[in-house]
Amino acid sequence: MKSLAKEIIAIIIDEYGEEELLRRLSNTFWFQALGCILGYDWHSSGVTTVVTGVLKSIIDPEKTV
Repeated sequence: MKSLAKEIIAIIIDEYGEEELLRRLSNTFWFQALGCILGYDWHSSGVTTVVTGVLKSIIDPEKTV
């Protein structure tokens, strides 16, 4: 799931920029949908923790502008 998340995040940053990624991540419905796309249980109370952990592990602050 990390490789899928990495590609999705890379495409959003390439196409729309970092600010748009942050805007989307702050949208609760979009964030929940991202968790579902990545294969995490949509009604799990831990989906926020899991998706945030995945994002933390794949986003490299050294590569962002």
